[in-house]
Amino acid sequence: MFRCKKGYVFFRFTKVLLTIIVVVGMMVPATLAHANNKTINSELESAEEEPMKPTVAKDQSPDPNAKPLGMLTPEEIKALEEKIGIHCDEEDDGSGKHFDLRWHAHYITLITNTYIGEAYRGIVAAGSNPYNSPVTLSYSQARGVSNSYNVSMGFDADVVSASVGYSVSYGTTVTASYSVNVPAYKYCQILLWDVYNVKEFYCKTEYYLLPFYAVTGIDYGSGWASQWSNFRFSYTLT
Repeated sequence: MFRCKKGYVFFRFTKVLLTIIVVVGMMVPATLAHANNKTINSELESAEEEPMKPTVAKDQSPDPNAKPLGMLTPEEIKALEEKIGIHCDEEDDGSGKHFDLRWHAHYITLITNTYIGEAYRGIVAAGSNPYNSPVTLSYSQARGVSNSYNVSMGFDADVVSASVGYSVSYGTTVTASYSVNVPAYKYCQILLWDVYNVKEFYCKTEYYLLPFYAVTGIDYGSGWASQWSNFRFSYTLT
């Protein structure tokens, strides 16, 4: 889970250009005037809840500029598949089944849905244009982003990663940048979303009786995994 530090927003006015500069963790020169006494607070950049499907129908093809996080190579996927189930407990007999009160192993049984989801992060920059000609409002800030997953029962992250093709625990920092031409005498707000590739699935945990691994019980569940893909920006003018 990642949380960015608070950023403070300041204005610098010229006849042809207005730029909002987001300054993180540092003092600013006295020549910059404080903008509307507002503070930009970055939201969580991991998807603790399943990313929402867009409320308006959109093209569900991947963004050509997207850079999905944590992709696994075929060799990495094979290595995970070969040790499915062994990470819940260190005791293991080499079969991929392991002991945690009862011998058991986890499986993803079916990918039920795939879609492009979004998580709204709020207004990240705002400002007014006091001039009679267009000016520019800009936003640029490093933001922590990460993949994530959730399952309705105890489960192994490696099993999910091997099934969806990317590490569900991978995270990094990416710079989000966007600019808007603001017409004369207008107030502008820049809005930000994180975009994710989402997969929903059914899963199960099988329990075994040694020495022949007879199945003594099965728990069924469901879950989702989200892979961070890119930022999406929008803006409002009033």
